Amino acid sequence: MKTNSTLGSGSKKKKSSSTKRISKGKNAPSSNDSIADASADASLMQKAGELMKTVPDVREKKVQELKKKIKDGSYKVDSKKVADRLVDEHLKVNFEKK
Repeated sequence: MKTNSTLGSGSKKKKSSSTKRISKGKNAPSSNDSIADASADASLMQKAGELMKTVPDVREKKVQELKKKIKDGSYKVDSKKVADRLVDEHLKVNFEKK
């Protein structure tokens, strides 16, 4: 029986390297882009902090209204709503997926 000796040798094709290099073009992010993004974020945070300083911690008008209602006996608490909110918060804190 005769075998074809050319099948085993020379039939393998060379695999070309498929590694592509990423060029830094217009769409490729550079370290300068990251710095610019961080700088913009920091600037936004600073502005937000400055705005927060202008807002009072306590809503005086609301506090005064509640004090008046408590003093004259017109402040009513809906115990069902309070209980519902307590249960909702408990479920949220203890059973939501993290």
